[in-house]
Amino acid sequence: MWLTIDIGNTNTSFGIWEGKKLKEVFTLPTEKNKEPLISLKKELKQKKIKKIDIQKIIIASVVPQIDYKYLSFFKAKYVEPVFMTALADLGLKIKYNKPEDIGADRIANAYAVTHFYQGDIVVIDFGTAITFDVITSKKEYIGGLILPGLETAKNALVAKASLLYDFELKKPKSLIANTTCEAMRSGIYYGYVCLVKALIQRIKQELKSKKITVVLTGGQADFVGKEIPEIEGIEPNLVHLGLKLFGEKNEEKV
Repeated sequence: MWLTIDIGNTNTSFGIWEGKKLKEVFTLPTEKNKEPLISLKKELKQKKIKKIDIQKIIIASVVPQIDYKYLSFFKAKYVEPVFMTALADLGLKIKYNKPEDIGADRIANAYAVTHFYQGDIVVIDFGTAITFDVITSKKEYIGGLILPGLETAKNALVAKASLLYDFELKKPKSLIANTTCEAMRSGIYYGYVCLVKALIQRIKQELKSKKITVVLTGGQADFVGKEIPEIEGIEPNLVHLGLKLFGEKNEEKV
């Protein structure tokens, strides 16, 4: 059994692998100011996962202040984890001024898509932030964009506007809304749909590419993906696949 872990700003996602199969994915809140492993200990105990069961642990983290807790916990209780970074030898040419600044989740996504798609590729990850990552047909990671995620934008809107109130983020009934709640839903939902479409076209123009393959991932990929015809694939667990592939490549060197 292998364990892949994606430590994000809001949530941490855990993938349980049995051979080549991703058997299960579960998510826990990323508790930066608390002991983040209390919930994990309970979860592993409930799933009856023992030390002998786990052969390898691969982690991508964008919350460096808690990395040592995961390292200490797994090293003592299971096996020492391997952390994926942009500095790892992946066969990707990193065309970034400071590769160490790239989130490990972005690199995991980029590494994964190059195994399944050809040509120029854009990976769009919907999380706390929305990231666009561009990989050329020559397997060059040339960078991308970062913008606030849907929930982040919604929360900022509610927090800053006195007359607006919290609402559930879901697809609105129509574009032109006749209630404040539906107006906020429509603004966030269709605003981001149009934003993604426009950015895809701008990326295509800047690359001077006749065709780009667009792949969506992240917790809200399904939410907006169906509205964007330019998207060729929705892979909710792409980061776990990238971590698994990295773990396999890492083993080959040992």
